[in-house]
Amino acid sequence: MKRRLTLALLAGSFALPALAQPNAAPADTGGPPHIMSLSHFIHAVNTLGPTTSFYHELFGIEIPPARPFAGDGPAELNNVDGLTLNIAFPIIEPDKVRMEFTEFHNVERKGRQALPTDPGSFQLVLHVRDLDSVVEAAKKLSAPIVTTGAAPVTIDTAHGPRRAIVIRDPDGYMVRVIEDTPEEATTPGQLQEGVALDVGVTNLVDTMKWYREDLGLDATGDTQFKSDKAMRELVGAPAKSRYREASVHLPRSNARLIFTEWRGMPRTKFHERVPDPGAGGFVAIVSDLRGMVKMFRAQHIHLESKGNAPIWFSKTVLDVFIEDPNGMNLELAQNIPLDQQRQGENSSN
Repeated sequence: MKRRLTLALLAGSFALPALAQPNAAPADTGGPPHIMSLSHFIHAVNTLGPTTSFYHELFGIEIPPARPFAGDGPAELNNVDGLTLNIAFPIIEPDKVRMEFTEFHNVERKGRQALPTDPGSFQLVLHVRDLDSVVEAAKKLSAPIVTTGAAPVTIDTAHGPRRAIVIRDPDGYMVRVIEDTPEEATTPGQLQEGVALDVGVTNLVDTMKWYREDLGLDATGDTQFKSDKAMRELVGAPAKSRYREASVHLPRSNARLIFTEWRGMPRTKFHERVPDPGAGGFVAIVSDLRGMVKMFRAQHIHLESKGNAPIWFSKTVLDVFIEDPNGMNLELAQNIPLDQQRQGENSSN
């Protein structure tokens, strides 16, 4: 199974919360509050077994055994007393992009599914060597295929025409699978565009502005709408619909965010709570979380965490969940050493 992926996937596990890892807290470069690095993408599941089996069978991902997550941090972060979870981390190589699979307990969970054209929807983008074997495996597992006709289509990419398909995993989470050319498949790391998270947005220009001004991420793209039959078929969009998109490289990682706005069909803003099966988003390390929160409150952005404020996930990690303007979950954290905390306390006295 492993040979299907152009980018081999290796398993990893962490004894500490990912946000507390030493390499997850780069030095602050100053300036306005901003994202300094991607920690990982997140994906809540109904039950870990079927979901991890899906990613193993289709993509050859070797996922480590699930383990309970200790501590009260997740309960406070999600504002649910008594919440617990089991967790598993795979690492996508050679991009070294981490995925977090989480199975929550002691909390009400409601799994819903977005259309790819809805604001707040998302698709994990992976590249493979043999798309036909992935489709065959998906059909054996009765995985829903979003793409029109349940068969791959050829789309235009920055590297030329590529076959692609969109599949749902057991939780309804969508995966866009793109087939590399034989040359790319035998040259790991050749692609400039590998793992990505494609996010449906309400308005592309407004989204680019918010991510630039609030998070310090400068996305670029064509703000003119396009009419593309292959892209419509890829996501099952109706005839004559149009789309526009932009993308941004996530700092200190080999992953991207893609923002896509669709027009020409009814759209419903999609949002799930973090524990809901199929919920997704990403976790990032930021330079000044309190400064960001001040901006969020001025914009009436919902803070999910307990007390409608950042919580101390650990002794040195200040953490919060927010909902971005499109409905996607973002976990933002700042690693603040104890000596800096004491300095802050002294300066406020």
